[in-house]
Amino acid sequence: MSTNQNTNALYSSEFFTLHYDDIVHTMNRTSLGKARYNVVADVVGGPILFMGVGTGTGILDLCESGHEVTALDYSQMMLDEFQKLLDKHPQYTCYPVKGDQAEPPVGDKKFKMIIFAGTQLFHIPPERVQLCIQNCARLLAPRGVIYSDSLLNMCSKGFHDQEVHFTAENHPVLKSVSTNGVTTDGESTETITVQTHTGETHYFKWTYYVTSKEQVEAFIEEAGLQNNLHSEYSLPPSGANRLELILTKRNSPTN
Repeated sequence: MSTNQNTNALYSSEFFTLHYDDIVHTMNRTSLGKARYNVVADVVGGPILFMGVGTGTGILDLCESGHEVTALDYSQMMLDEFQKLLDKHPQYTCYPVKGDQAEPPVGDKKFKMIIFAGTQLFHIPPERVQLCIQNCARLLAPRGVIYSDSLLNMCSKGFHDQEVHFTAENHPVLKSVSTNGVTTDGESTETITVQTHTGETHYFKWTYYVTSKEQVEAFIEEAGLQNNLHSEYSLPPSGANRLELILTKRNSPTN
């Protein structure tokens, strides 16, 4: 049995990058908001800034709908995988950008929609979350919106200190994936263990920072934003206990 341990550079691992989508799918971590942010995008239009694009599979519907998308991620390896996908679809108007979501390197470009799908904001500490929300408010075009499908859902939770096992059904490489989370002093460290059919074991770790609901609401208020989730969007039903946000500039019309 061979072992590969990657504790400090999760997204610089070739194995993790190549199998990222399948690992996430095996752990049932696929964004539940995909169908919903696609609906909002069709209402407000582009250009769109997508935070934490990863390998890009989560934004194909946006591109297929003709939206202009700036796709940001801090991992060059992830973006390289995404570029391989884009090369197969030259008709898409999509611009991969390497950078930090708290300080997106997009200049003064304005966006009609900024999307946080999944838990991107919780890989940075509260002060960076605050900066991120402030910068997103600055980058919003008139009548623009910020969509998050988990900002309030995760903000006051840590991971339970337990191990959870998943079986990778019918996967040619992955056999199983397990997770184990430990929460201390406002941080949740999650270890992901991947077993392959050839007997290899790969370990990865990532950190989630716990930000209180009160902090998040204060950041939103300070940035001059408000939640317009229950406005004029005909959204499909959400999953149980989803606390998503659709933020607009305060006193701004939504459509």
